[in-house]
Amino acid sequence: MSEKYRAPAVTSASVRSVAQEPSMINFVAKAQADSMPLMVNSKGMNQLLSKAFMIVGGVVFAAGSLFVSIWTYTGEQQALRIQKAFVRSALNQDAAWFDTHNREELPTTMGTNIVYMHTAIGRSIADTFGLGVSALGCLVVAFLLNTPLAFIMLAAVPVVVIIMLIFNYFIRRASKDANKELGMAGSVATEVIAGIKTVAALCAKEHFGSKYTHQLDQAERFAIRSGVLQIALAGIVAMLFYFTYCYALYVGTEQVLSNSETINFISASSLMKTTRPAKSVGHKDGHSRWPFGVPRYFFTYTTQPDRPIFYDFNLSVQSGQSVALVGPSGSGKSTIARFLLRFYDPNSGAVLIDGTPIDELNVAWW
Repeated sequence: MSEKYRAPAVTSASVRSVAQEPSMINFVAKAQADSMPLMVNSKGMNQLLSKAFMIVGGVVFAAGSLFVSIWTYTGEQQALRIQKAFVRSALNQDAAWFDTHNREELPTTMGTNIVYMHTAIGRSIADTFGLGVSALGCLVVAFLLNTPLAFIMLAAVPVVVIIMLIFNYFIRRASKDANKELGMAGSVATEVIAGIKTVAALCAKEHFGSKYTHQLDQAERFAIRSGVLQIALAGIVAMLFYFTYCYALYVGTEQVLSNSETINFISASSLMKTTRPAKSVGHKDGHSRWPFGVPRYFFTYTTQPDRPIFYDFNLSVQSGQSVALVGPSGSGKSTIARFLLRFYDPNSGAVLIDGTPIDELNVAWW
């Protein structure tokens, strides 16, 4: 996740860096041209500039520290809220949701993804805003001082963006695979710890140990691949920046020699899906005895949609009546009891309690 949200900040930094080159060239040439007159009264000017830079530096340091601290704190609070919402929502999911989500992997997956989300919605957003504003200001200065050179240097931005998009695609894929392997390793550890007596009785410690080690090795391999790609991306982007610096110096020098520029003007996926609103708790009727009915019920398990458990099923039980459900194993007897606890919802039809759909009633009531 973090790579996805970091891309805008890096892109803004690249634009800012490229846009700074014309103003940097102009500033250096201007300083060299005006250095001799300033030597006459250099002491007073140096004192004035020193005080000005100290004031500006202090303000920037205080404002920057406050800016980053606020965004970091905001990211931590948001990550904490998301984590709580994930846990609450996971506890409110029905059994069908857990049929498609491995409950042993949820803690590890949640912990790993929360770290990435904290980075993405905290410091990365602060960097994106800061670098974006800086890039915009540098672009304005660059176009005002030397428009042709600014356009020439901006030609490098699309190249940087394309390279970043390509690398970020592979980085995200490697990170996703690493998180998946870590989740599977956490699932193995949770399963073994929960049944440690059975594992010891079957002498299966070596089997589960090798399985756990294999998952960790796979996660390490993907993590190393992601790290190598990130370092390679940083190196390639830095190399392109230095190439643009050299080209900017060359173009700026040519402009000065041809008198086209005067000396005076040379300066960038498991849980939220999980954090959907929980089902309604339902109301309490107040009565303790009621008729029970299942009219025209159709139901299939989420993991086996092509195998109907109930097809046009009808059942009616009056208040105080005892009914026995008889049938072979797997015919759906226990599933009917689960309907009463709202473990599953029907594909069509409804479970009625005194004529009221069961999903509108409070389960704890009965």
